[in-house]
Amino acid sequence: MNRQLLEQPFPKELLKTRKGTFGKPFTYVEGADYIRRLNEAFEGDWSYEVVEHIRLDTEVIVLGKLVAGGVTKMAFGGSKITVNREGEVVSIADDLKASATDALKKASSLLGVGLHLYSEPTTDASETNRRSNGQQATPRGSNAQSPPQRRGNSRPN
Repeated sequence: MNRQLLEQPFPKELLKTRKGTFGKPFTYVEGADYIRRLNEAFEGDWSYEVVEHIRLDTEVIVLGKLVAGGVTKMAFGGSKITVNREGEVVSIADDLKASATDALKKASSLLGVGLHLYSEPTTDASETNRRSNGQQATPRGSNAQSPPQRRGNSRPN
């Protein structure tokens, strides 16, 4: 298991932002990039399966199981059911796939992949130096970046 590669933050060019739960923006990385990271870290020797799925009135929930490097991690993922303007369900299969991707991303984060997206933003070198010299960190303001928001039960891609 290449722990250093697993925990390495995704490059900034892969980070995307969209409106999340309650209209707040959050930062995410697409599922394909998690899969690439797992392939690199485990040389393709990992597996993922949907253990269970549930359809509620307005969302679908998936329990996914990731096995990699002799370690098993399980996590839930969710997605709102997509409806058209007339209120008709568009594609439960697509919603289940989005939930499965969400669960894979969360299970991967338990191994360290994308974990930085679930926590406070990392500091740049100048802020790290200020902190180590006992100086105050840069206050958040209009020019400061907001921390990534944790994902809710929203569509992951």
